[in-house]
Amino acid sequence: PEAVAEHALALLMTVGRKTHKAYNRVRENNFSLEGLIGINIYKQTVAVIGTGAIGSTFCKIKMGMGCKVLAYDHYENEHLKNVGVIYVKLAELIAQCSIISLHCPLTAETKHLINKESLSEMQEGVAIINTSRGALIDTKAIIKSLKKKQVGYLGIDVYEQEEDLFFQDLSAEILQEEDIARLMNFPTVLITDHQAFLTKEALHQIAFITLTNLDELESGKALTNEIQFK
Repeated sequence: PEAVAEHALALLMTVGRKTHKAYNRVRENNFSLEGLIGINIYKQTVAVIGTGAIGSTFCKIKMGMGCKVLAYDHYENEHLKNVGVIYVKLAELIAQCSIISLHCPLTAETKHLINKESLSEMQEGVAIINTSRGALIDTKAIIKSLKKKQVGYLGIDVYEQEEDLFFQDLSAEILQEEDIARLMNFPTVLITDHQAFLTKEALHQIAFITLTNLDELESGKALTNEIQFK
């Protein structure tokens, strides 16, 4: 959870402070500050949609940065409520927050959660971060909102059509996926290739849990992480 939540923060901080732009400029000996005005995170009202393990971790990070955190989930986390996270209805959350971070699973209900209608209800210049599932965002709708500057910043580690792109080296090919090519042309968009989980600590934990599961299964022990289908 920490790896993904911290990557969400990295996306927000990078696109919000334009450090990726500054990095490229300085490498070309361009030390101008023109066009590098960013945004503060401190005292912003942040929306967290989905407060499972990752969303909860992200809430705590933002609380620690001095933000007001509003959350939406079918199942409210009492610990988060006790430390100051406020659960509200989805429509209220979308309208009130200047930063929205997505941490919910992809279901029939959440597909295109960010769409033409919900985007129109958001604050002008809103920052949207998605480290969850690409299809939570209607790509064509968000492209239109970026063009109108309704969405001020977009940081995504997932993409609606990523199965034909991510985890491949396409640097010598012509990109056929037009929507992601359009997204990459926006100076206010930052895209990473589904790497939010990719830390030494997280990979160690994935391997440890997998091997523990196999060991329990082979030895006939009760399965710690058994999933039961109803």
